[in-house]
Amino acid sequence: MQIPESVKSAAAYVLGIIYLIDIFWLIASVKYGQYMSAAVTAVIAIVPAVWLVLSTRKNEHDLCIEKRKLQKRLMKKGRYIEVDLSKCTISEAAHTVRYTRSDLRANRLVTRLHRPNSLAG
Repeated sequence: MQIPESVKSAAAYVLGIIYLIDIFWLIASVKYGQYMSAAVTAVIAIVPAVWLVLSTRKNEHDLCIEKRKLQKRLMKKGRYIEVDLSKCTISEAAHTVRYTRSDLRANRLVTRLHRPNSLAG
């Protein structure tokens, strides 16, 4: 069963707020000399951070392995595509548009101009 993205993001916000409260509790415990409480809150603060780093590394490693497997499979069982370049036409798609200061209207709050082809139709 897939968890919707909105539930994931809401849970992330709640856990982030709880994590910040824990950090503030740690700082207050150290400030008022309650070192046992500070040690407990430090462990509570460190464990999720370490878990997050390790799980992120594992996910990146798994993605790299999947990518390598896909490349190997395509190299073994993929099909070659042959293209006759003499029948192809190459057209340049220019995305750079040069503007000067005179292109902006005088009493305009917005100072950003859009590409001309982005406003077309």
